[in-house]
Amino acid sequence: MAFCPNCGRNNMKYFREPVEIPDHNYDPVTGIKGGRPFPSGIKKGRQKIVYRTVGLCSNCGYTKEIESEKGHSRWWYILFFAFLPISLSVWFWLTDIFSLEKKWRALILFIAWLSFIISVRYYQARKEPEPEPEVKSVWASDLTGLNDFEYYTDGNEIYIKDYKGRSKKIRFDSSYDIEGTVMHIVSFDETFALEKLVSVIIPDGTRYMSNKVFNAGRIEFLYLPASLENFDGWSSFRDVQKIYYGGTEEQWNALCTVDRTELDVVEIIFDTDPNDLR
Repeated sequence: MAFCPNCGRNNMKYFREPVEIPDHNYDPVTGIKGGRPFPSGIKKGRQKIVYRTVGLCSNCGYTKEIESEKGHSRWWYILFFAFLPISLSVWFWLTDIFSLEKKWRALILFIAWLSFIISVRYYQARKEPEPEPEVKSVWASDLTGLNDFEYYTDGNEIYIKDYKGRSKKIRFDSSYDIEGTVMHIVSFDETFALEKLVSVIIPDGTRYMSNKVFNAGRIEFLYLPASLENFDGWSSFRDVQKIYYGGTEEQWNALCTVDRTELDVVEIIFDTDPNDLR
């Protein structure tokens, strides 16, 4: 499996499928293709076969076509690679045009056939389909360290102030070890204001987020925990693709009091485990 570029989950499966499409070079009225009539036995309305590789996300249903390749007849290849070289070899061996002894003719044919076989193998190797590209996840694969932030602590609680890192994908752990003490993130100030980010996973246990946490910035994918108690910065969201929420739809409605039409988010997904966002 690979990561879905739409929802970010590791549910993308790839498969090959044949597709029949009309052969637009064929005239069903005259029975002519490319200026020449079709041989007998070829039915009008001939179809071409196109093979394509398609990725399907079992989570959100997103599909992505990787490549398409036209099917074709192999008779011309068989004719060229089998009959033409053999015919030329026989002609070269028997012709009187060249005054060469048989040993030299044999040597020349050996070199010619060796070069021909190497060329065919090289061509076949280049025609082999390339491995399917790995789709990069929209989520950070590693946890983001506290060194990328300005923060302060109070007791065993961490308050995140400003982001100083460069990564566009941020994944918080729910707790961090600071000088031998396990502490938990509970609050975010204007942390990501003016930042253009791909994704942020706000850790479970967070209770407060400033209304300006994403002010004048942009984020595409966001995870919010069910522990969040108060947030009124919905108007700062612009062109957000998905918000994943750790609680139920009822909990979300209690947290987000603005009308859905005023929230610039394509999709909201509930009951999400942040560990599934890989």
